[in-house]
Amino acid sequence: MLRNTFQSGYLSLLFSLGNNPLQIWDKHASKGTIQILEDDDIKSEVIELSSNTVCETFISCPISSQDVLAIKLPFLILVIRNMEKYFSFEIHVLDSTGVQRRFCVNNFQTCCRIKPEICTVPLRMEPGWNTVQFNLMDFTKRAYGTNFIEAQRIIIYANCRVRRVFFSDKPYREDEIPTVLVSNKTGIDLMPSLNYNFKLNIALMNWGYLCTSPSKYLMINARSDNLFKVKKYEEAMMMNRRCVILADGYYETCQETNKKHFMFLPAPPEYSMKVIGEDERYNRRLMHMAGIFIENNQTDDKAGFSFVIITVDASESVSKIHSRMPAILETDEDVLKWLNPDEYPSTVAARLLKPVECNVMETNVKIHCHVPDKDGSIQMRITDFMKPPSTKKQKC
Repeated sequence: MLRNTFQSGYLSLLFSLGNNPLQIWDKHASKGTIQILEDDDIKSEVIELSSNTVCETFISCPISSQDVLAIKLPFLILVIRNMEKYFSFEIHVLDSTGVQRRFCVNNFQTCCRIKPEICTVPLRMEPGWNTVQFNLMDFTKRAYGTNFIEAQRIIIYANCRVRRVFFSDKPYREDEIPTVLVSNKTGIDLMPSLNYNFKLNIALMNWGYLCTSPSKYLMINARSDNLFKVKKYEEAMMMNRRCVILADGYYETCQETNKKHFMFLPAPPEYSMKVIGEDERYNRRLMHMAGIFIENNQTDDKAGFSFVIITVDASESVSKIHSRMPAILETDEDVLKWLNPDEYPSTVAARLLKPVECNVMETNVKIHCHVPDKDGSIQMRITDFMKPPSTKKQKC
């Protein structure tokens, strides 16, 4: 399932706030229920598995019994709530002898039992929400004297509430796990981006990579002509770390006489306005900007991956206000080509990066943007509102 996917940092299998959180999971509830509901403690949607018989209500990944996860990251992390009832989960791994081993973890046994193909492990949880970390490499070595190769399947049984299930490349203290993986909150510098990880995914990533050499600065854009020249860019392209950043448009500065102001470039189709009741709504589709993501070197909630937006020479309409513009993917077909490394390697996908014509709109928006020396994050404050295009000729 993930054998040909680059694996580093974190790899998420389940997030309860997703549009379809159990899309890649098989669901079985013959004598119980599997439902999405709001948890009173964290005030957020979670997945609840409830049954009087533990083994007859469960979710399993991957869906097909003939498929395997092939995840090589050795640490399994579950963010689950203790329901004060019997609960169990299983993880199937392949070891260095080619044998599949099963680790069954539950809260109703008091001692560890090892058999040739299954090892039962007792689990003690605190009341309320728990972050359970399971070291697959260590357990495989201690139980069977062999080396962990890959995780092949995970099964979560009743009774519990599930917030997150993901794998990581190293152990983390609970306060070190990025808040985007364990919290109900996300930072203002996180933006939605599409990436391809055995299927089309949408994830929140930090915008901008903090460079520390030769001086400290935040890298937020990548020139298309440097993708195979700059080491960081080339590594991301060669490892197929391509993504698409979603936005309804972007702002660009325009120098008019001695006064600098911002112009807004919306996503196609061109600007249109609907009147709903007393409100005026702007009716636009999302803009798809090509990007690459890089393993972050920041700490705390900024750990994980950051993206940079790829820029190209400006098109004729945009060149009036700036010499560069984001690489915009105009069609859904182009988006899929850019994201799919199996059919379109990076050298081929790079041909999709070209200028496109954009509608330029006047604004009375004031944007105050600065990069603090402390952590390199972008802080932006926007005031006023966008206004319709002027009928007067623009001087830029």
